[in-house]
Amino acid sequence: MPLKVEKLSDKVHENLLKVKKQLDLSVRRVRKDAGLTQTEFGERIGMSQGGVYSIEKNITNLTPYTSAKIEEEFDVGADWLMYGDEEKKDFPVSKKLIDWLWSNPDERESLWRKMKHPEKSLRENKISLQENDAQEIDLLKMYRKLSEEKKKCLLDIAKFFN
Repeated sequence: MPLKVEKLSDKVHENLLKVKKQLDLSVRRVRKDAGLTQTEFGERIGMSQGGVYSIEKNITNLTPYTSAKIEEEFDVGADWLMYGDEEKKDFPVSKKLIDWLWSNPDERESLWRKMKHPEKSLRENKISLQENDAQEIDLLKMYRKLSEEKKKCLLDIAKFFN
């Protein structure tokens, strides 16, 4: 029996080392993607250059507090930061998003309905697209490529004329 516990303990230890190494790589990647030095990165998350260096070199552990600061400051997902899950790097489900959803009940309801009944949502989108002509579809494609700021500006103009 002790042999099995020992093997399990080795596996747990091995997995913890993988997570730690991934965190170190992720922190470095976030910093590099942002084009920041270790000093600049540290200033944004409340850490010294030496602290950033120590994390990137796997000398010290990333604390939950610092991890949360990186997630918030650089808009990356916790699952990506910890496990390298690329699908969860961008558009993280964070406290910021949850707070926004709570303050925007219409959007929250719409997303909830889409989540609860995805087939209905797809069917409704397909029908509404079939009713649009080519110009409207082109307009929608162009709109989707705009930055959030430009989308807001365009919507304000549309509301003015409505």
